[in-house]
Amino acid sequence: VRMLFSFFTVHRATILSAAKYTTPFSLRKYSHPSDFLALHQAVCYTARRRMPVLFSLQIYILEISASMKSSLFLTSSPCAPAPETLAAPFVMSEENGFLALLRQRLCASPRLLLIASDPGQSTWNDRMLEDFILGFRASGFENAVGLMLDERDSTPLSALLDVSDLVLLCGGHVPTQNRYFARLRLGQALRSYEGVILGISAGSMNAATTVYAQPEEPGESLDPDYDRFPPGLGLTDVHILPHLNM
Repeated sequence: VRMLFSFFTVHRATILSAAKYTTPFSLRKYSHPSDFLALHQAVCYTARRRMPVLFSLQIYILEISASMKSSLFLTSSPCAPAPETLAAPFVMSEENGFLALLRQRLCASPRLLLIASDPGQSTWNDRMLEDFILGFRASGFENAVGLMLDERDSTPLSALLDVSDLVLLCGGHVPTQNRYFARLRLGQALRSYEGVILGISAGSMNAATTVYAQPEEPGESLDPDYDRFPPGLGLTDVHILPHLNM
């Protein structure tokens, strides 16, 4: 633990390179020695390659790149508890001005395109789509509509992007989603996309040029063939390690 805090102190400028978009990070999630080891590996790897890394809470980063026409939000989760008076599972969070920024960029009737983390989990994907439509409607986007892109939809990706105001990169298992994104050639397609891109958890992690896919499923940390650093969408050089407040 002392080594980690010393490392954070020395490399604070690298780790918090996106600090103007964030609140200070916390280590509350990490309580087991293996958690600290994984965290240390991530920090050391990104520092050696001089990669900016953000250990995020409910953090929102807004990047508007000269090479992209879209607005990119990277989050652990964009959701906040819904008031009891609303029939919605959650609302969009107002933390760090996130909801206000969304309202600046979206009309009252946004067309949402959710891209699954696991294209084969149709029941889960349908539930997520329904929840996010309700969540957006409860957040002031009264006429929000949406579509889930998974293995059931054979519509060309370019056609879906053309009619979408917001692309939501869902949370889930990072390697599974990474492979699906690669199969879709999503990174290339998003280069000319002019709407809002919202990453959630794994979706934020896979937005990076090179992803740090921290092992999370049983056996992954011991698998010699497990790829911890697959290529991502190339939307940002910032690496997200989400849910640090859990």
